[in-house]
Amino acid sequence: MDPTQKDVLTRLDQMSGQLGELRDGFKQAVAIADLDPDMALTRARKVLEFVVRDVFERHTGEEAGTRPLENLLQRLVKDGHLPKRVSAYANAVRELGNVGTHAYGEAITKADVAQSLAQLTVILEWYFEHERPAKEPAAPAETPGPGSPGSLPTPAGPVALAAPTKPPRRRMFVFAVPIALTLCALLALSALLLPPVRAWLHPATPPATPTTFKGDIDVIVYDPKNPQRQNVRIDAPDVLPLKPGDDIAIEAEINPPAYLYILWIDADGSVDPVYPWKPGHWEDRPAEERPVGSLRRPEGSYFPIGPSTPGMETLVLLARETPLPSDVDLRAELGEVRPQASQTLQAMAWFENGAVVRNEPGRKPLWDEKIDDPVGATQEQIRTKLGRLFPYTRAVSFAVREK
Repeated sequence: MDPTQKDVLTRLDQMSGQLGELRDGFKQAVAIADLDPDMALTRARKVLEFVVRDVFERHTGEEAGTRPLENLLQRLVKDGHLPKRVSAYANAVRELGNVGTHAYGEAITKADVAQSLAQLTVILEWYFEHERPAKEPAAPAETPGPGSPGSLPTPAGPVALAAPTKPPRRRMFVFAVPIALTLCALLALSALLLPPVRAWLHPATPPATPTTFKGDIDVIVYDPKNPQRQNVRIDAPDVLPLKPGDDIAIEAEINPPAYLYILWIDADGSVDPVYPWKPGHWEDRPAEERPVGSLRRPEGSYFPIGPSTPGMETLVLLARETPLPSDVDLRAELGEVRPQASQTLQAMAWFENGAVVRNEPGRKPLWDEKIDDPVGATQEQIRTKLGRLFPYTRAVSFAVREK
């Protein structure tokens, strides 16, 4: 690891808990740089996004919301809150992060990751110095002078001082030399022996490498009245919008296998559990869970699309390495979701870790992310509210009409 990166990690470890997302994101980017360059670039971009959003909200007093990262950077430079030099580094990290997330089939090298991390390190150093400077240590207490509160009283009269006694210098020297030599020998011996003994008693534990997930979630449509819309995926021609009377099945996959959790966000903003809960019942979650690589819900049948608010429906796939603790109220963690309006009747989009998926086969979005849209706001809400619980998220949103 680059010495500058080590210094940044040390400073991050010393920062308050409110910057835990920043600290964890940079650590993960560094840790997986060799194992998964694509994901490392994505992690670096997320760290940059955290910094930019924090600077934007601190200086402008406005919520960053779902504004694109590029727009936030332009505003900060225009208002004089971000030096152009730092902005140039930030745009490079942003562009490389976009390549890591969306450039399907394009080779990403370790050199790309090294370049991104080097520039991100410069940004973080500026951030620490100008936006989050370390607190100055408290000044040491002054020793009270004569007559000040807390000082000792001055004797009223003269004090008789004992006459100093001359030490027997030669005798002390004779004994001091061998003692000093013995101490030096013991210190040298301990310097040689203690490290191997400590290493034997307390072997170093290699740092855990975070798991890098890659997954997908999709919708299979079955229209009982139209053979052209039976057992087809939502990206097939003339499938959208879905309507009451249609049936759907949910297919999900993840590599490597993980503990999966699927939520269904309705167009009216209501959030229902799909898996591993009994569908629609937050109170009915199995006592034992296991990691899976793929699943279909419901197995061998379909969920009916009933009368509902027209707009966008979203299926969310959440993945983690261990079971979600039973005392976590996922619905409360996510919070209230606002109604999900649809831009068009053919609107659909896939998301990965909050970002729009663009360059995967069959995943071309028919949705404009530049518009202040509730679907994009909900993905940001999932990322910020549930990101600490789930290192990987995937979602698909699709239009539903009233009838």
